[in-house]
Amino acid sequence: MFLDNDLQIIFVGNGNQLFIQGFKDRMQITSPIYTDPELSLYKAINANKGIQTTIHPRAVWHYIVAIIEKNSSEGLKGDAVQQGGALIINPINQKMIIYTSGVAGDELNVKKIIQQAEIIK
Repeated sequence: MFLDNDLQIIFVGNGNQLFIQGFKDRMQITSPIYTDPELSLYKAINANKGIQTTIHPRAVWHYIVAIIEKNSSEGLKGDAVQQGGALIINPINQKMIIYTSGVAGDELNVKKIIQQAEIIK
C-alpha cells in the first residue's frame, strides 16, 4: 500500500503464514504482510520482550483503560510478553528510524512516524 506521500507500508509479523489472510481480512489491511517466525527482524531492532512488559504499571494502566473503554472484547492474541514497533527505512539514502513499544498497550503515534518518514526522504 502506498500513501499519498509515496510511503509504502509493509507489515512483518511472527506468526504462522496460514494466519496472514485472516489477519488481513479482520484488520482490513491491503498492504503486504510477511512473517518472520524466527524473530530475526524483531531481534535486530532490539524490540522488547519479557514478563516485565506485561506487568509494568504503565501496562496495567493500559489494561484498565481498555476495559473502561470496552476495547478489550477480543481478548489477548499472540505472544503476551512480546511488544511491537515500527521501522522506517529509506533504501535510497540508507537512513533508518526505529520505534519500539516499551510495554503492553503502548501505541505508536502514526502521525509522528509518517512525519519522521518525510524527514528522511
